[in-house]
Amino acid sequence: MPVTLTLRRGDTFRFEATYKADDTPVDLTGYTAEMVISWPAYKSSVAPAVQAGEVACTMAALDSSGAIVGTLTIAQTALIPTSGPLYDGPTVLFQLRIRVSDNPVTTLLSGTVNVSPNVFDLVT
Repeated sequence: MPVTLTLRRGDTFRFEATYKADDTPVDLTGYTAEMVISWPAYKSSVAPAVQAGEVACTMAALDSSGAIVGTLTIAQTALIPTSGPLYDGPTVLFQLRIRVSDNPVTTLLSGTVNVSPNVFDLVT
């Protein structure tokens, strides 16, 4: 099921979710999580060209609570191009997945990211 995340360029971003099965948190002890946000190169007649790129979230250790927490720094979100229905820019995508030992990975969430500009960057 695709999900849409929203963030603002140049702000700290924090993502939190709880992985549940039958409404009960899943014990994720021994698992690792990874989340990446990426975008393709993009060229527009009204906006500056954008180079393809990606940023990886720093993920907290997983435990029996089923909680999955990831963060991006101010510097990381500043790299992500403005995107979404109100802005001319590339489609920004994300994927969150977990893995235990050498077993295959399982994607838990994926979708698009709406990225709004940081107004403080516009007023210089």
